[in-house]
Amino acid sequence: MLGSIGVIAGALVIRFTGWTLMDPIVAVGIGLWVSSRARGYCCAIRSTYCSKACPGDCGFPKSAGL
Repeated sequence: MLGSIGVIAGALVIRFTGWTLMDPIVAVGIGLWVSSRARGYCCAIRSTYCSKACPGDCGFPKSAGL
């Protein structure tokens, strides 16, 4: 949902100001947000299913809810 809000806000900025640089800025922001959340999920999955292969802290941020 947050990504959709970013896309809509970026489209409105482009529509009313003509500042087309907003499109790649929003795209990079959404990509960073998605990749940061994916790292947390990967750590939670890896520590759950591969606890012998991943002793201790795996170096990724803890994910909430998993």
